[in-house]
Amino acid sequence: MTLNYDLEALIMQVFRPRRGERVLLLNDYPSDSTGLQAAEKMDYDKRREMVRTWHNALINLATQHGFTVEGIITYEPTGGHGADLPRAAVQVVSKIDLQHKLHSLTERDIVIAITRFSPTAPLFSLIEKEGKRFRAATMPGAWIDMRAFEADYEAVKQKARILAREITAATHATVTFSYNRKDYVCTFDLRGRKGKADDGVCRRPKQRINFPSGEAFAAAYEGDHRGLYNRHILGQSRTKGEIPVLFGETLVVYHVENGRIIEVVGTSEKANEMRDFFDADPARRFIAEFAGGCNDRAEDSESVLESEKREGFHWAYGLNRHFYRGRIRPQFFKFKPVHNDVVYGKGGPIKVKIELFYEAGPPKVIMRDTQYLPEVLGEVFR
Repeated sequence: MTLNYDLEALIMQVFRPRRGERVLLLNDYPSDSTGLQAAEKMDYDKRREMVRTWHNALINLATQHGFTVEGIITYEPTGGHGADLPRAAVQVVSKIDLQHKLHSLTERDIVIAITRFSPTAPLFSLIEKEGKRFRAATMPGAWIDMRAFEADYEAVKQKARILAREITAATHATVTFSYNRKDYVCTFDLRGRKGKADDGVCRRPKQRINFPSGEAFAAAYEGDHRGLYNRHILGQSRTKGEIPVLFGETLVVYHVENGRIIEVVGTSEKANEMRDFFDADPARRFIAEFAGGCNDRAEDSESVLESEKREGFHWAYGLNRHFYRGRIRPQFFKFKPVHNDVVYGKGGPIKVKIELFYEAGPPKVIMRDTQYLPEVLGEVFR
Protein backbone atom coordinates (compact mmCIF):
# COMPACT_ATOMS: atom_id res chain seq x y z
CA MET A 1 0.00 0.00 0.00
CA THR A 2 1.22 3.49 -0.90
CA LEU A 3 0.58 5.94 1.92
CA ASN A 4 -0.05 9.67 1.52
CA TYR A 5 2.24 10.37 4.48
CA ASP A 6 5.68 9.29 5.66
CA LEU A 7 5.03 6.75 8.43
CA GLU A 8 8.56 6.81 9.83
CA ALA A 9 8.59 10.62 9.93
CA LEU A 10 5.18 10.59 11.65
CA ILE A 11 6.42 8.15 14.32
CA MET A 12 9.47 10.30 15.01
CA GLN A 13 7.40 13.50 15.16
CA VAL A 14 4.86 12.05 17.59
CA PHE A 15 6.93 9.73 19.82
CA ARG A 16 10.55 10.75 19.26
CA PRO A 17 11.87 7.45 20.73
CA ARG A 18 15.43 7.75 22.04
CA ARG A 19 18.41 5.53 22.73
CA GLY A 20 17.71 3.18 25.60
CA GLU A 21 13.92 3.36 25.27
CA ARG A 22 11.68 0.41 24.40
CA VAL A 23 8.53 0.24 22.26
CA LEU A 24 5.74 -2.31 22.77
CA LEU A 25 2.91 -2.82 20.28
CA LEU A 26 -0.45 -4.23 21.43
CA ASN A 27 -3.07 -5.77 19.16
CA ASP A 28 -6.34 -7.55 19.92
CA TYR A 29 -6.98 -10.50 17.63
CA PRO A 30 -9.25 -13.50 18.27
CA SER A 31 -7.52 -16.86 18.54
CA ASP A 32 -10.64 -18.48 17.11
CA SER A 33 -12.18 -16.50 14.27
CA THR A 34 -14.54 -19.21 13.00
CA GLY A 35 -17.64 -17.48 14.37
CA LEU A 36 -16.87 -14.06 12.94
CA GLN A 37 -18.74 -12.48 10.07
CA ALA A 38 -16.64 -11.89 6.95
CA ALA A 39 -16.58 -8.11 7.44
CA GLU A 40 -15.58 -8.48 11.09
CA LYS A 41 -12.79 -10.91 10.20
CA MET A 42 -11.57 -8.51 7.49
CA ASP A 43 -11.51 -5.67 10.03
CA TYR A 44 -9.32 -7.66 12.42
CA ASP A 45 -7.04 -8.78 9.57
CA LYS A 46 -6.67 -5.25 8.21
CA ARG A 47 -5.66 -3.94 11.62
CA ARG A 48 -3.24 -6.80 12.24
CA GLU A 49 -1.53 -5.94 8.96
CA MET A 50 -1.34 -2.32 10.10
CA VAL A 51 0.37 -3.45 13.32
CA ARG A 52 2.94 -5.37 11.29
CA THR A 53 3.59 -2.34 9.08
CA TRP A 54 4.12 -0.14 12.15
CA HIS A 55 6.32 -2.80 13.72
CA ASN A 56 8.53 -2.95 10.64
CA ALA A 57 8.78 0.86 10.53
CA LEU A 58 9.73 0.96 14.20
CA ILE A 59 12.40 -1.72 13.77
CA ASN A 60 13.92 0.26 10.90
CA LEU A 61 13.94 3.42 13.04
CA ALA A 62 15.37 1.53 16.00
CA THR A 63 18.49 0.64 14.06
CA GLN A 64 19.01 4.36 13.33
CA HIS A 65 18.19 5.80 16.75
CA GLY A 66 19.26 3.15 19.23
CA PHE A 67 15.94 2.24 20.86
CA THR A 68 14.53 -1.30 20.99
CA VAL A 69 11.26 -2.78 19.70
CA GLU A 70 9.74 -5.84 21.34
CA GLY A 71 7.72 -8.48 19.54
CA ILE A 72 4.04 -7.74 18.96
CA ILE A 73 1.80 -8.57 21.93
CA THR A 74 -1.57 -10.09 21.00
CA TYR A 75 -4.53 -10.67 23.32
CA GLU A 76 -8.14 -11.76 23.00
CA PRO A 77 -10.54 -8.89 22.18
CA THR A 78 -12.27 -7.55 25.29
CA GLY A 79 -15.58 -7.06 23.50
CA GLY A 80 -16.10 -3.53 24.81
CA HIS A 81 -14.51 -0.10 24.71
CA GLY A 82 -12.90 0.75 28.04
CA ALA A 83 -13.05 -2.80 29.41
CA ASP A 84 -10.15 -4.05 31.52
CA LEU A 85 -7.38 -5.82 29.62
CA PRO A 86 -6.96 -9.57 30.15
CA ARG A 87 -4.03 -11.25 31.87
CA ALA A 88 -3.43 -13.81 29.14
CA ALA A 89 -1.58 -12.64 26.06
CA VAL A 90 0.93 -13.92 23.52
CA GLN A 91 4.16 -12.19 22.56
CA VAL A 92 5.43 -13.67 19.30
CA VAL A 93 4.91 -17.34 20.30
CA SER A 94 5.26 -17.15 24.10
CA LYS A 95 2.41 -16.81 26.59
CA ILE A 96 2.79 -13.82 28.89
CA ASP A 97 0.95 -12.17 31.78
CA LEU A 98 -0.12 -8.89 30.20
CA GLN A 99 -1.11 -7.28 33.50
CA HIS A 100 2.29 -8.05 35.01
CA LYS A 101 3.98 -6.73 31.87
CA LEU A 102 2.09 -3.42 32.00
CA HIS A 103 2.62 -2.91 35.73
CA SER A 104 6.37 -3.44 35.30
CA LEU A 105 6.80 -0.72 32.67
CA THR A 106 8.97 2.32 33.43
CA GLU A 107 9.62 5.80 32.08
CA ARG A 108 11.78 4.21 29.36
CA ASP A 109 8.81 2.40 27.80
CA ILE A 110 6.38 3.40 25.04
CA VAL A 111 3.12 1.50 24.51
CA ILE A 112 1.30 1.76 21.18
CA ALA A 113 -2.04 -0.07 21.11
CA ILE A 114 -3.54 -0.64 17.65
CA THR A 115 -6.75 -2.45 18.47
CA ARG A 116 -10.39 -2.89 17.62
CA PHE A 117 -11.72 -2.34 21.16
CA SER A 118 -10.41 0.67 23.03
CA PRO A 119 -7.86 0.03 25.80
CA THR A 120 -7.66 3.76 26.53
CA ALA A 121 -9.34 3.59 29.94
CA PRO A 122 -7.21 0.80 31.47
CA LEU A 123 -3.92 2.03 29.97
CA PHE A 124 -4.44 5.70 30.79
CA SER A 125 -5.67 4.84 34.28
CA LEU A 126 -2.37 3.08 34.99
CA ILE A 127 -0.69 6.41 34.31
CA GLU A 128 -3.30 8.83 35.67
CA LYS A 129 -4.50 6.92 38.73
CA GLU A 130 -1.68 4.50 39.59
CA GLY A 131 1.30 6.69 38.81
CA LYS A 132 3.01 4.49 36.22
CA ARG A 133 5.50 6.45 34.16
CA PHE A 134 5.40 4.83 30.72
CA ARG A 135 3.85 6.78 27.84
CA ALA A 136 1.08 5.46 25.66
CA ALA A 137 -0.87 5.98 22.47
CA THR A 138 -4.13 4.14 21.85
CA MET A 139 -5.52 3.70 18.34
CA PRO A 140 -8.85 1.84 18.64
CA GLY A 141 -10.54 1.33 15.30
CA ALA A 142 -7.66 2.84 13.34
CA TRP A 143 -6.59 1.82 9.89
CA ILE A 144 -3.36 2.80 8.25
CA ASP A 145 -4.73 5.01 5.46
CA MET A 146 -6.86 7.27 7.66
CA ARG A 147 -6.75 10.83 6.35
CA ALA A 148 -6.28 12.11 9.91
CA PHE A 149 -2.70 10.77 9.85
CA GLU A 150 -1.93 13.33 7.13
CA ALA A 151 -2.56 16.37 9.34
CA ASP A 152 -0.07 19.08 10.15
CA TYR A 153 0.49 18.01 13.74
CA GLU A 154 2.12 21.28 14.68
CA ALA A 155 -1.19 23.02 13.91
CA VAL A 156 -3.12 20.22 15.63
CA LYS A 157 -1.00 20.73 18.74
CA GLN A 158 -1.62 24.47 18.82
CA LYS A 159 -5.38 24.14 18.36
CA ALA A 160 -5.78 21.37 20.94
CA ARG A 161 -3.81 23.30 23.57
CA ILE A 162 -5.80 26.49 23.02
CA LEU A 163 -9.07 24.59 23.39
CA ALA A 164 -7.81 22.76 26.49
CA ARG A 165 -6.91 26.07 28.16
CA GLU A 166 -10.37 27.46 27.48
CA ILE A 167 -12.08 24.33 28.83
CA THR A 168 -9.92 24.41 31.96
CA ALA A 169 -10.78 28.05 32.62
CA ALA A 170 -14.53 27.58 32.04
CA THR A 171 -17.03 26.76 34.78
CA HIS A 172 -19.62 25.53 32.32
CA ALA A 173 -20.51 25.48 28.65
CA THR A 174 -23.85 25.97 26.97
CA VAL A 175 -24.23 23.98 23.76
CA THR A 176 -27.05 24.80 21.36
CA PHE A 177 -27.91 22.09 18.84
CA SER A 178 -29.92 23.23 15.81
CA TYR A 179 -31.81 20.76 13.64
CA ASN A 180 -34.74 21.32 11.29
CA ARG A 181 -35.31 24.87 12.59
CA LYS A 182 -35.49 23.72 16.19
CA ASP A 183 -32.94 24.39 18.92
CA TYR A 184 -32.01 22.06 21.76
CA VAL A 185 -29.87 23.40 24.60
CA CYS A 186 -27.71 21.56 27.11
CA THR A 187 -25.41 22.97 29.78
CA PHE A 188 -22.26 20.97 30.59
CA ASP A 189 -20.82 21.37 34.10
CA LEU A 190 -17.02 21.83 33.94
CA ARG A 191 -16.38 22.96 37.52
CA GLY A 192 -13.25 21.50 39.07
CA ARG A 193 -12.20 19.86 35.83
CA LYS A 194 -9.14 20.30 33.64
CA GLY A 195 -9.08 20.32 29.87
CA LYS A 196 -6.71 17.81 28.29
CA ALA A 197 -5.13 18.43 24.88
CA ASP A 198 -4.94 15.28 22.80
CA ASP A 199 -2.35 17.03 20.68
CA GLY A 200 -0.36 14.31 18.96
CA VAL A 201 2.64 14.72 21.27
CA CYS A 202 3.81 11.63 23.16
CA ARG A 203 7.50 12.24 23.81
CA ARG A 204 7.90 12.23 27.59
CA PRO A 205 7.09 9.86 30.46
CA LYS A 206 3.42 9.79 31.51
CA GLN A 207 2.14 11.40 28.32
CA ARG A 208 -0.83 9.64 26.76
CA ILE A 209 -2.75 10.31 23.58
CA ASN A 210 -5.37 8.90 21.27
CA PHE A 211 -3.90 8.65 17.80
CA PRO A 212 -4.59 10.01 15.26
CA SER A 213 -4.95 13.01 17.53
CA GLY A 214 -6.72 16.33 17.47
CA GLU A 215 -9.12 17.16 20.28
CA ALA A 216 -9.42 18.80 23.68
CA PHE A 217 -11.67 17.24 26.29
CA ALA A 218 -12.64 17.12 29.94
CA ALA A 219 -14.71 14.92 32.20
CA ALA A 220 -17.99 16.65 32.89
CA TYR A 221 -18.61 17.02 36.63
CA GLU A 222 -20.76 14.03 37.60
CA GLY A 223 -22.25 15.37 40.82
CA ASP A 224 -22.51 13.75 44.24
CA HIS A 225 -24.31 10.55 43.31
CA ARG A 226 -23.90 7.82 45.88
CA GLY A 227 -20.88 5.66 45.23
CA LEU A 228 -18.79 8.20 43.33
CA TYR A 229 -16.51 8.87 46.32
CA ASN A 230 -15.79 12.25 44.78
CA ARG A 231 -13.24 14.14 46.87
CA HIS A 232 -14.12 17.36 45.07
CA ILE A 233 -17.80 17.58 45.92
CA LEU A 234 -19.47 20.65 44.46
CA GLY A 235 -23.04 19.53 45.04
CA GLN A 236 -25.27 18.29 42.28
CA SER A 237 -24.06 18.32 38.71
CA ARG A 238 -25.35 21.27 36.73
CA THR A 239 -25.21 19.34 33.47
CA LYS A 240 -28.78 19.49 32.22
CA GLY A 241 -30.87 20.09 29.14
CA GLU A 242 -31.72 18.33 25.90
CA ILE A 243 -29.30 16.62 23.52
CA PRO A 244 -30.48 15.52 20.07
CA VAL A 245 -28.81 12.50 18.45
CA LEU A 246 -29.29 11.34 14.85
CA PHE A 247 -29.32 7.63 14.06
CA GLY A 248 -29.42 7.69 10.28
CA GLU A 249 -32.50 9.84 9.63
CA THR A 250 -34.11 9.10 13.01
CA LEU A 251 -33.81 11.81 15.65
CA VAL A 252 -33.72 10.77 19.30
CA VAL A 253 -33.57 13.34 22.12
CA TYR A 254 -31.94 12.70 25.49
CA HIS A 255 -33.27 14.66 28.46
CA VAL A 256 -30.46 15.30 30.96
CA GLU A 257 -30.62 16.29 34.64
CA ASN A 258 -27.94 16.25 37.35
CA GLY A 259 -25.31 14.91 34.96
CA ARG A 260 -27.33 11.92 33.79
CA ILE A 261 -29.63 10.97 30.94
CA ILE A 262 -32.95 10.58 32.71
CA GLU A 263 -35.26 10.18 29.74
CA VAL A 264 -35.13 9.18 26.08
CA VAL A 265 -37.73 11.23 24.23
CA GLY A 266 -39.45 9.68 21.24
CA THR A 267 -41.57 6.74 20.14
CA SER A 268 -39.42 5.44 17.29
CA GLU A 269 -37.89 1.98 17.31
CA LYS A 270 -34.48 3.56 17.92
CA ALA A 271 -35.77 5.60 20.85
CA ASN A 272 -37.20 2.44 22.43
CA GLU A 273 -33.90 0.64 21.82
CA MET A 274 -31.90 3.37 23.54
CA ARG A 275 -34.41 3.56 26.39
CA ASP A 276 -33.89 -0.15 27.00
CA PHE A 277 -30.12 0.30 26.69
CA PHE A 278 -29.98 2.89 29.47
CA ASP A 279 -32.54 1.07 31.63
CA ALA A 280 -30.44 -2.11 31.52
CA ASP A 281 -27.42 -0.43 33.12
CA PRO A 282 -27.85 2.91 34.92
CA ALA A 283 -24.09 3.69 34.80
CA ARG A 284 -24.47 4.22 31.07
CA ARG A 285 -26.57 7.29 31.81
CA PHE A 286 -23.70 9.45 33.12
CA ILE A 287 -22.56 12.33 30.91
CA ALA A 288 -18.85 11.51 30.85
CA GLU A 289 -17.13 13.94 28.49
CA PHE A 290 -17.21 17.37 26.89
CA ALA A 291 -14.90 17.77 23.88
CA GLY A 292 -14.00 19.54 20.66
CA GLY A 293 -12.20 18.06 17.65
CA CYS A 294 -9.58 20.04 15.74
CA ASN A 295 -7.86 17.82 13.14
CA ASP A 296 -8.63 19.39 9.77
CA ARG A 297 -7.72 16.22 7.85
CA ALA A 298 -9.95 13.90 9.86
CA GLU A 299 -13.08 12.70 8.11
CA ASP A 300 -16.47 11.39 9.12
CA SER A 301 -15.86 7.66 9.01
CA GLU A 302 -16.99 4.37 10.50
CA SER A 303 -14.30 4.82 13.15
CA VAL A 304 -15.26 7.10 16.05
CA LEU A 305 -11.51 7.50 16.64
CA GLU A 306 -11.27 9.56 13.47
CA SER A 307 -14.75 11.10 13.45
CA GLU A 308 -14.33 12.67 16.90
CA LYS A 309 -11.13 14.39 15.74
CA ARG A 310 -12.94 16.32 13.00
CA GLU A 311 -13.54 19.99 13.59
CA GLY A 312 -16.70 19.98 15.65
CA PHE A 313 -18.13 18.96 19.01
CA HIS A 314 -18.61 15.65 20.77
CA TRP A 315 -19.73 14.38 24.13
CA ALA A 316 -19.80 10.91 25.63
CA TYR A 317 -21.75 8.88 28.15
CA GLY A 318 -20.58 6.14 30.49
CA LEU A 319 -17.03 5.51 31.69
CA ASN A 320 -14.60 8.37 32.37
CA ARG A 321 -12.21 7.12 35.05
CA HIS A 322 -9.29 7.69 32.65
CA PHE A 323 -9.95 11.47 32.57
CA TYR A 324 -8.69 13.99 35.10
CA ARG A 325 -10.92 13.59 38.19
CA GLY A 326 -13.28 11.30 36.25
CA ARG A 327 -15.20 9.16 38.71
CA ILE A 328 -17.21 6.72 36.61
CA ARG A 329 -15.35 3.42 37.03
CA PRO A 330 -15.88 -0.08 35.59
CA GLN A 331 -17.23 -1.29 38.94
CA PHE A 332 -20.31 0.92 38.49
CA PHE A 333 -21.51 -1.08 35.48
CA LYS A 334 -23.69 -4.17 35.59
CA PHE A 335 -22.29 -5.25 32.24
CA LYS A 336 -19.15 -4.35 30.33
CA PRO A 337 -18.25 -0.67 30.74
CA VAL A 338 -19.01 1.65 27.85
CA HIS A 339 -17.63 5.02 26.83
CA ASN A 340 -19.66 6.01 23.80
CA ASP A 341 -18.91 9.24 21.92
CA VAL A 342 -21.58 11.18 20.04
CA VAL A 343 -20.04 13.36 17.33
CA TYR A 344 -21.32 16.52 15.60
CA GLY A 345 -18.85 17.32 12.84
CA LYS A 346 -18.43 20.37 10.65
CA GLY A 347 -20.89 20.17 7.77
CA GLY A 348 -23.15 17.71 9.59
CA PRO A 349 -26.95 17.97 9.73
CA ILE A 350 -27.04 19.12 13.37
CA LYS A 351 -25.37 22.52 13.79
CA VAL A 352 -23.63 23.36 17.05
CA LYS A 353 -22.98 26.60 18.90
CA ILE A 354 -20.73 26.52 22.00
CA GLU A 355 -20.58 29.29 24.58
CA LEU A 356 -18.12 29.05 27.47
CA PHE A 357 -18.68 30.76 30.82
CA TYR A 358 -16.01 31.71 33.36
CA GLU A 359 -15.80 32.75 37.00
CA ALA A 360 -14.38 36.09 35.90
CA GLY A 361 -14.82 37.85 32.60
CA PRO A 362 -17.48 37.71 29.91
CA PRO A 363 -18.58 34.47 28.24
CA LYS A 364 -17.12 33.48 24.87
CA VAL A 365 -18.83 31.95 21.88
CA ILE A 366 -16.07 29.74 20.46
CA MET A 367 -18.12 27.81 17.88
CA ARG A 368 -21.01 28.69 15.61
CA ASP A 369 -22.56 26.46 12.93
CA THR A 370 -20.08 23.78 14.06
CA GLN A 371 -17.11 25.95 13.10
CA TYR A 372 -14.57 27.50 15.45
CA LEU A 373 -14.35 31.28 15.49
CA PRO A 374 -10.76 32.35 14.67
CA GLU A 375 -11.51 35.91 15.78
CA VAL A 376 -12.01 34.45 19.28
CA LEU A 377 -9.53 31.55 19.39
CA GLY A 378 -6.79 32.72 17.01
CA GLU A 379 -5.67 32.53 13.40
CA VAL A 380 -4.51 28.90 13.68
CA PHE A 381 -8.21 27.95 13.50
CA ARG A 382 -8.65 29.40 10.02
